[in-house]
Amino acid sequence: MHSVISFGLEAIRTAALINGGAVIAVFAFLKALYGADGPEAKAMIGALQPAAFMFAAGAIFSGLASGFAYFAQYLYPATHVKWQLTWEFPYIKEGEGADRLRRFAAFWHALCIAFVIASYSITVLALWSAGRAMTLS
Repeated sequence: MHSVISFGLEAIRTAALINGGAVIAVFAFLKALYGADGPEAKAMIGALQPAAFMFAAGAIFSGLASGFAYFAQYLYPATHVKWQLTWEFPYIKEGEGADRLRRFAAFWHALCIAFVIASYSITVLALWSAGRAMTLS
């Protein structure tokens, strides 16, 4: 179970690192272009701005996914508090509200997965957009 959590955290960290680094790089390139004159620079600025915003959205999505993972990991152990130990098989009886907590944790878990997938998808789309912008000249 520890390795599953580690892989999930690495997926979130990687998405944040890729998107955050790309945002910084594209904004630094755009800053250099704002100082340049000419129609090519203006066209490049206009073409790169959507990619910059997509990278920023990917970084925001990965940050939100991290928060959703926190909620899920907080709620999963909370279901165990609602358990009652018994002397009959299966030796555990779910208390009142345990099922509701588990479903709520699964909701945050699914939302986290969806936002990580969305972050990686936006990254691919932003890379494609930036690549198209670079081939304009």
